[in-house]
Amino acid sequence: MNISKTTKRTVAPSHVKTASFYGFASAADNIKEFALSKTDISKGKSAAERVALVRLFLEKKMSALSQPTMIFYRSLLPEKHTFNLDIIGNPKSIADAILIETAYIIAKEEHVGTDISVELNTLGDRESMLRLERELAAYYRKNWAKVPKDLKQVYKKDILESFRATDPEAMELRMMGPDPIRCLSEHSRSHFKEVLDYIENLGIPYTINHSLLGDPHYGSETVFTITAENSKGEKKQIAKGQRYNNVARKFLGKKEVPAIGACITMKKETFGCEGERKESKPKFFFIQLGFDAKLQSLQLLETLRKAKMGVYQSLTKDKMTVQLALAEKMTIPYVIIMGKKEALEGSVLVRHMATRCQDTVYLDELINYVKKLK
Repeated sequence: MNISKTTKRTVAPSHVKTASFYGFASAADNIKEFALSKTDISKGKSAAERVALVRLFLEKKMSALSQPTMIFYRSLLPEKHTFNLDIIGNPKSIADAILIETAYIIAKEEHVGTDISVELNTLGDRESMLRLERELAAYYRKNWAKVPKDLKQVYKKDILESFRATDPEAMELRMMGPDPIRCLSEHSRSHFKEVLDYIENLGIPYTINHSLLGDPHYGSETVFTITAENSKGEKKQIAKGQRYNNVARKFLGKKEVPAIGACITMKKETFGCEGERKESKPKFFFIQLGFDAKLQSLQLLETLRKAKMGVYQSLTKDKMTVQLALAEKMTIPYVIIMGKKEALEGSVLVRHMATRCQDTVYLDELINYVKKLK
Protein backbone atom coordinates (compact mmCIF):
# COMPACT_ATOMS: atom_id res chain seq x y z
CA MET A 1 0.00 0.00 0.00
CA ASN A 2 1.37 3.44 -0.93
CA ILE A 3 0.72 5.74 2.00
CA SER A 4 1.32 9.49 2.03
CA LYS A 5 1.51 10.50 5.66
CA THR A 6 3.13 12.78 8.15
CA THR A 7 5.32 10.61 10.39
CA LYS A 8 6.24 11.29 14.03
CA ARG A 9 9.38 9.57 15.22
CA THR A 10 11.98 10.14 17.91
CA VAL A 11 14.67 10.52 15.26
CA ALA A 12 12.94 11.79 12.15
CA PRO A 13 15.29 12.91 9.35
CA SER A 14 13.44 15.23 6.99
CA HIS A 15 14.32 13.11 3.94
CA VAL A 16 12.66 10.07 5.53
CA LYS A 17 9.55 12.14 6.34
CA THR A 18 9.31 13.38 2.77
CA ALA A 19 9.80 9.93 1.26
CA SER A 20 7.19 8.46 3.64
CA PHE A 21 4.67 11.17 2.78
CA TYR A 22 4.88 10.40 -0.93
CA GLY A 23 4.27 6.70 -0.32
CA PHE A 24 7.76 5.21 0.09
CA ALA A 25 8.31 2.70 2.91
CA SER A 26 11.52 1.61 4.62
CA ALA A 27 13.19 -1.35 2.90
CA ALA A 28 14.48 -2.46 6.32
CA ASP A 29 10.88 -2.78 7.55
CA ASN A 30 9.28 -4.16 4.40
CA ILE A 31 11.91 -6.27 2.60
CA LYS A 32 13.96 -7.81 5.39
CA GLU A 33 15.81 -10.07 2.95
CA PHE A 34 17.16 -7.06 1.02
CA ALA A 35 20.92 -7.60 0.81
CA LEU A 36 23.54 -7.83 -1.91
CA SER A 37 24.64 -11.33 -2.88
CA LYS A 38 27.96 -12.06 -4.57
CA THR A 39 26.00 -12.67 -7.77
CA ASP A 40 24.36 -9.24 -7.51
CA ILE A 41 27.72 -7.51 -6.99
CA SER A 42 29.21 -9.42 -9.93
CA LYS A 43 26.78 -7.55 -12.23
CA GLY A 44 28.68 -4.33 -11.49
CA LYS A 45 28.35 -1.85 -8.63
CA SER A 46 26.12 0.51 -10.63
CA ALA A 47 23.56 -2.26 -11.14
CA ALA A 48 23.99 -4.39 -8.00
CA GLU A 49 21.30 -2.85 -5.79
CA ARG A 50 18.79 -2.77 -8.63
CA VAL A 51 19.46 -6.39 -9.53
CA ALA A 52 18.90 -7.35 -5.87
CA LEU A 53 15.63 -5.40 -5.71
CA VAL A 54 14.21 -6.85 -8.93
CA ARG A 55 15.32 -10.37 -7.89
CA LEU A 56 13.43 -10.05 -4.58
CA PHE A 57 10.43 -8.51 -6.36
CA LEU A 58 10.21 -11.64 -8.52
CA GLU A 59 11.01 -14.14 -5.76
CA LYS A 60 8.41 -12.65 -3.38
CA LYS A 61 5.82 -12.36 -6.18
CA MET A 62 5.30 -8.69 -5.33
CA SER A 63 3.66 -8.09 -8.70
CA ALA A 64 0.51 -9.62 -7.16
CA LEU A 65 0.25 -6.71 -4.69
CA SER A 66 -2.45 -4.10 -5.30
CA GLN A 67 0.14 -1.31 -5.36
CA PRO A 68 3.64 -1.00 -6.82
CA THR A 69 6.53 -1.51 -4.39
CA MET A 70 7.90 1.86 -3.24
CA ILE A 71 10.88 1.81 -0.89
CA PHE A 72 13.67 3.96 0.52
CA TYR A 73 16.98 2.77 1.94
CA ARG A 74 20.55 3.76 2.63
CA SER A 75 22.86 2.46 -0.07
CA LEU A 76 24.09 -1.06 0.64
CA LEU A 77 27.45 -0.24 -0.95
CA PRO A 78 29.79 1.01 1.83
CA GLU A 79 31.56 3.50 -0.44
CA LYS A 80 28.29 5.21 -1.38
CA HIS A 81 26.72 7.82 0.90
CA THR A 82 23.32 8.00 -0.74
CA PHE A 83 19.65 7.85 0.19
CA ASN A 84 17.93 5.72 -2.42
CA LEU A 85 14.34 5.68 -3.67
CA ASP A 86 12.86 2.95 -5.89
CA ILE A 87 9.44 2.23 -7.41
CA ILE A 88 9.07 -1.31 -8.79
CA GLY A 89 6.12 -2.72 -10.67
CA ASN A 90 4.63 0.33 -12.39
CA PRO A 91 5.44 1.46 -15.96
CA LYS A 92 3.36 4.66 -15.94
CA SER A 93 4.73 8.18 -16.25
CA ILE A 94 3.19 9.10 -12.88
CA ALA A 95 5.72 6.76 -11.20
CA ASP A 96 8.57 8.72 -12.85
CA ALA A 97 6.99 11.98 -11.71
CA ILE A 98 6.51 10.80 -8.09
CA LEU A 99 10.14 9.72 -7.90
CA ILE A 100 11.56 12.90 -9.48
CA GLU A 101 9.35 15.15 -7.32
CA THR A 102 10.33 13.32 -4.12
CA ALA A 103 14.04 13.36 -4.99
CA TYR A 104 13.84 17.05 -5.95
CA ILE A 105 12.20 18.04 -2.63
CA ILE A 106 14.73 16.04 -0.60
CA ALA A 107 17.64 17.55 -2.56
CA LYS A 108 16.23 21.06 -2.11
CA GLU A 109 15.80 20.64 1.64
CA GLU A 110 19.23 19.01 1.98
CA HIS A 111 21.06 21.77 0.07
CA VAL A 112 19.45 24.96 1.34
CA GLY A 113 20.93 28.14 -0.15
CA THR A 114 21.63 26.66 -3.56
CA ASP A 115 19.67 26.67 -6.80
CA ILE A 116 18.40 23.16 -7.55
CA SER A 117 17.60 22.12 -11.11
CA VAL A 118 16.92 18.93 -13.04
CA GLU A 119 18.40 17.61 -16.28
CA LEU A 120 16.24 15.10 -18.15
CA ASN A 121 16.54 12.76 -21.08
CA THR A 122 14.99 9.53 -22.28
CA LEU A 123 16.46 6.37 -23.74
CA GLY A 124 13.07 5.09 -24.80
CA ASP A 125 12.05 1.44 -24.86
CA ARG A 126 13.91 -1.47 -26.46
CA GLU A 127 12.62 -0.55 -29.93
CA SER A 128 13.87 3.03 -29.46
CA MET A 129 17.33 1.91 -28.28
CA LEU A 130 17.78 -0.47 -31.21
CA ARG A 131 16.87 2.33 -33.62
CA LEU A 132 19.30 4.71 -31.89
CA GLU A 133 22.17 2.21 -32.14
CA ARG A 134 21.42 1.56 -35.84
CA GLU A 135 21.32 5.25 -36.68
CA LEU A 136 24.48 5.98 -34.67
CA ALA A 137 26.33 3.15 -36.44
CA ALA A 138 25.25 4.45 -39.86
CA TYR A 139 26.14 8.04 -38.94
CA TYR A 140 29.63 7.20 -37.69
CA ARG A 141 30.37 4.92 -40.66
CA LYS A 142 29.69 7.90 -42.90
CA ASN A 143 31.82 10.21 -40.73
CA TRP A 144 34.49 7.76 -39.53
CA ALA A 145 37.37 9.92 -40.81
CA LYS A 146 36.29 12.72 -38.44
CA VAL A 147 36.37 10.53 -35.31
CA PRO A 148 39.49 11.23 -33.16
CA LYS A 149 41.98 8.35 -33.46
CA ASP A 150 42.04 7.59 -29.72
CA LEU A 151 38.24 7.10 -29.73
CA LYS A 152 37.88 4.82 -32.73
CA GLN A 153 38.48 1.60 -30.78
CA VAL A 154 36.14 2.81 -28.02
CA TYR A 155 33.36 3.48 -30.53
CA LYS A 156 33.91 0.13 -32.23
CA LYS A 157 33.38 -1.61 -28.91
CA ASP A 158 30.34 0.47 -27.86
CA ILE A 159 28.89 3.16 -30.10
CA LEU A 160 26.94 4.65 -27.17
CA GLU A 161 30.26 5.79 -25.68
CA SER A 162 30.12 8.60 -28.23
CA PHE A 163 27.72 10.38 -25.86
CA ARG A 164 30.34 10.40 -23.09
CA ALA A 165 33.16 11.86 -25.20
CA THR A 166 34.64 15.13 -23.90
CA ASP A 167 36.99 15.79 -26.82
CA PRO A 168 35.76 19.03 -28.51
CA GLU A 169 35.89 17.51 -32.00
CA ALA A 170 34.08 14.38 -30.87
CA MET A 171 31.43 16.43 -29.08
CA GLU A 172 30.82 18.59 -32.14
CA LEU A 173 30.53 15.49 -34.33
CA ARG A 174 28.07 13.87 -31.93
CA MET A 175 25.91 17.01 -31.75
CA MET A 176 25.34 16.73 -35.50
CA GLY A 177 24.25 13.08 -35.24
CA PRO A 178 21.13 11.25 -34.00
CA ASP A 179 20.00 11.62 -30.40
CA PRO A 180 17.72 9.41 -28.26
CA ILE A 181 14.64 11.65 -28.46
CA ARG A 182 14.61 11.63 -32.27
CA CYS A 183 14.69 7.81 -32.22
CA LEU A 184 11.77 7.29 -29.82
CA SER A 185 8.91 4.91 -30.55
CA GLU A 186 5.40 6.38 -30.32
CA HIS A 187 4.90 4.75 -26.91
CA SER A 188 8.15 6.19 -25.52
CA ARG A 189 7.49 9.61 -27.03
CA SER A 190 4.08 9.71 -25.28
CA HIS A 191 5.62 8.49 -21.99
CA PHE A 192 8.32 11.18 -21.98
CA LYS A 193 5.85 13.93 -22.95
CA GLU A 194 3.71 13.02 -19.93
CA VAL A 195 6.76 13.08 -17.64
CA LEU A 196 7.60 16.59 -18.92
CA ASP A 197 3.98 17.68 -18.41
CA TYR A 198 4.18 16.62 -14.75
CA ILE A 199 7.53 18.36 -14.21
CA GLU A 200 6.33 21.59 -15.84
CA ASN A 201 3.10 21.56 -13.83
CA LEU A 202 5.12 21.20 -10.63
CA GLY A 203 7.24 24.20 -11.56
CA ILE A 204 10.50 22.25 -11.31
CA PRO A 205 13.24 23.99 -13.32
CA TYR A 206 14.62 21.57 -15.91
CA THR A 207 16.55 21.27 -19.15
CA ILE A 208 16.77 18.42 -21.62
CA ASN A 209 20.29 17.04 -21.97
CA HIS A 210 20.56 14.81 -25.07
CA SER A 211 23.91 13.41 -23.82
CA LEU A 212 22.48 12.14 -20.53
CA LEU A 213 22.28 8.35 -20.76
CA GLY A 214 22.67 6.96 -17.24
CA ASP A 215 23.59 3.32 -17.82
CA PRO A 216 22.11 2.48 -21.25
CA HIS A 217 23.00 -1.21 -20.92
CA TYR A 218 20.18 -1.84 -18.45
CA GLY A 219 18.39 1.52 -18.41
CA SER A 220 15.35 2.56 -20.39
CA GLU A 221 12.97 5.48 -20.77
CA THR A 222 13.48 8.37 -18.29
CA VAL A 223 16.93 9.32 -17.00
CA PHE A 224 17.69 12.41 -14.88
CA THR A 225 20.18 14.21 -12.68
CA ILE A 226 19.66 16.90 -10.03
CA THR A 227 22.26 19.66 -9.71
CA ALA A 228 22.94 22.25 -7.00
CA GLU A 229 24.48 25.60 -7.94
CA ASN A 230 25.89 27.88 -5.23
CA SER A 231 26.17 31.67 -5.20
CA LYS A 232 29.59 31.46 -6.91
CA GLY A 233 28.10 29.63 -9.88
CA GLU A 234 29.73 26.34 -8.90
CA LYS A 235 27.65 23.32 -9.87
CA LYS A 236 27.58 19.88 -8.25
CA GLN A 237 25.51 16.81 -9.11
CA ILE A 238 23.65 15.76 -5.96
CA ALA A 239 21.25 13.12 -7.31
CA LYS A 240 20.71 10.88 -10.29
CA GLY A 241 18.11 8.38 -11.39
CA GLN A 242 16.70 6.38 -14.25
CA ARG A 243 14.24 3.72 -15.26
CA TYR A 244 15.78 0.26 -15.26
CA ASN A 245 13.06 -1.88 -16.85
CA ASN A 246 15.71 -4.03 -18.56
CA VAL A 247 17.41 -5.35 -15.40
CA ALA A 248 15.22 -8.45 -15.16
CA ARG A 249 15.79 -9.39 -18.80
CA LYS A 250 19.51 -8.58 -18.95
CA PHE A 251 20.71 -9.95 -15.61
CA LEU A 252 18.06 -12.44 -14.47
CA GLY A 253 16.80 -13.92 -17.74
CA LYS A 254 13.21 -12.88 -16.99
CA LYS A 255 10.72 -10.69 -18.81
CA GLU A 256 10.98 -6.96 -18.20
CA VAL A 257 9.95 -5.58 -14.81
CA PRO A 258 9.08 -1.86 -14.82
CA ALA A 259 11.18 0.00 -12.25
CA ILE A 260 12.70 3.41 -11.61
CA GLY A 261 15.18 4.50 -8.95
CA ALA A 262 17.15 7.48 -7.68
CA CYS A 263 20.25 7.99 -5.52
CA ILE A 264 20.56 11.24 -3.53
CA THR A 265 23.89 12.27 -2.02
CA MET A 266 23.41 13.23 1.64
CA LYS A 267 25.41 15.16 4.20
CA LYS A 268 26.83 12.94 6.95
CA GLU A 269 25.36 15.05 9.74
CA THR A 270 21.80 14.72 8.39
CA PHE A 271 21.94 11.20 7.03
CA GLY A 272 19.93 8.40 8.57
CA CYS A 273 17.10 5.98 7.82
CA GLU A 274 16.40 4.31 11.14
CA GLY A 275 14.64 5.40 14.32
CA GLU A 276 11.65 4.62 16.50
CA ARG A 277 8.48 5.83 14.84
CA LYS A 278 4.98 6.51 16.02
CA GLU A 279 2.53 6.96 13.21
CA SER A 280 -0.90 8.53 13.42
CA LYS A 281 -3.34 7.28 10.80
CA PRO A 282 -4.27 9.96 8.23
CA LYS A 283 -7.95 10.86 7.99
CA PHE A 284 -7.87 11.64 4.29
CA PHE A 285 -7.61 9.68 1.05
CA PHE A 286 -6.95 11.53 -2.22
CA ILE A 287 -8.66 10.22 -5.37
CA GLN A 288 -7.93 11.52 -8.87
CA LEU A 289 -9.81 10.86 -12.12
CA GLY A 290 -8.38 11.57 -15.57
CA PHE A 291 -5.04 12.92 -16.73
CA ASP A 292 -5.86 16.59 -15.99
CA ALA A 293 -6.50 15.71 -12.34
CA LYS A 294 -3.50 13.38 -12.13
CA LEU A 295 -1.37 16.20 -13.56
CA GLN A 296 -2.31 18.44 -10.63
CA SER A 297 -2.20 15.70 -7.99
CA LEU A 298 1.46 16.03 -7.01
CA GLN A 299 1.17 19.79 -6.58
CA LEU A 300 -1.89 19.27 -4.36
CA LEU A 301 -0.09 16.63 -2.29
CA GLU A 302 2.90 18.95 -1.84
CA THR A 303 0.55 21.64 -0.52
CA LEU A 304 -0.82 19.14 2.01
CA ARG A 305 2.71 18.00 2.96
CA LYS A 306 3.83 21.55 3.70
CA ALA A 307 0.76 21.98 5.88
CA LYS A 308 1.67 18.72 7.70
CA MET A 309 -1.61 17.09 6.68
CA GLY A 310 -1.32 13.32 6.33
CA VAL A 311 -3.10 11.75 3.36
CA TYR A 312 -3.28 8.35 1.72
CA GLN A 313 -3.13 8.18 -2.07
CA SER A 314 -3.00 5.75 -4.95
CA LEU A 315 -1.82 7.88 -7.87
CA THR A 316 -0.89 4.88 -9.99
CA LYS A 317 -4.55 3.83 -10.14
CA ASP A 318 -6.95 5.34 -12.67
CA LYS A 319 -10.45 4.08 -11.80
CA MET A 320 -12.48 5.74 -9.07
CA THR A 321 -14.05 2.45 -7.96
CA VAL A 322 -10.61 0.95 -7.23
CA GLN A 323 -9.43 4.00 -5.29
CA LEU A 324 -12.70 4.36 -3.40
CA ALA A 325 -12.62 0.67 -2.47
CA LEU A 326 -9.17 1.19 -0.92
CA ALA A 327 -10.44 4.14 1.10
CA GLU A 328 -13.44 2.14 2.33
CA LYS A 329 -11.31 -0.88 3.19
CA MET A 330 -9.05 1.34 5.29
CA THR A 331 -12.08 3.05 6.93
CA ILE A 332 -10.88 6.53 6.00
CA PRO A 333 -13.42 9.14 7.19
CA TYR A 334 -12.80 11.73 4.44
CA VAL A 335 -12.06 11.43 0.73
CA ILE A 336 -10.66 14.29 -1.38
CA ILE A 337 -11.70 13.87 -5.02
CA MET A 338 -10.42 15.68 -8.10
CA GLY A 339 -11.86 14.91 -11.53
CA LYS A 340 -11.56 16.74 -14.85
CA LYS A 341 -14.19 19.34 -13.88
CA GLU A 342 -12.49 20.09 -10.56
CA ALA A 343 -9.05 20.24 -12.20
CA LEU A 344 -10.32 22.91 -14.61
CA GLU A 345 -12.05 24.86 -11.83
CA GLY A 346 -9.19 24.61 -9.33
CA SER A 347 -11.30 22.79 -6.77
CA VAL A 348 -11.87 19.38 -5.13
CA LEU A 349 -14.79 17.50 -3.64
CA VAL A 350 -14.44 16.53 0.01
CA ARG A 351 -16.69 13.56 0.77
CA HIS A 352 -17.68 12.62 4.33
CA MET A 353 -17.69 8.83 4.10
CA ALA A 354 -20.05 8.29 7.04
CA THR A 355 -22.86 10.41 5.58
CA ARG A 356 -21.87 10.42 1.86
CA CYS A 357 -22.35 14.20 1.92
CA GLN A 358 -19.72 16.16 0.02
CA ASP A 359 -18.61 19.77 -0.31
CA THR A 360 -16.93 21.60 -3.18
CA VAL A 361 -13.79 23.28 -1.85
CA TYR A 362 -11.51 25.55 -3.87
CA LEU A 363 -7.82 24.72 -3.63
CA ASP A 364 -6.85 27.99 -1.95
CA GLU A 365 -9.35 27.18 0.82
CA LEU A 366 -8.56 23.45 1.17
CA ILE A 367 -6.01 23.61 4.00
CA ASN A 368 -8.29 25.66 6.26
CA TYR A 369 -11.21 23.34 5.44
CA VAL A 370 -9.41 20.07 6.25
CA LYS A 371 -7.85 21.51 9.42
CA LYS A 372 -11.36 22.07 10.76
CA LEU A 373 -12.15 18.39 10.11
CA LYS A 374 -9.17 17.22 12.15
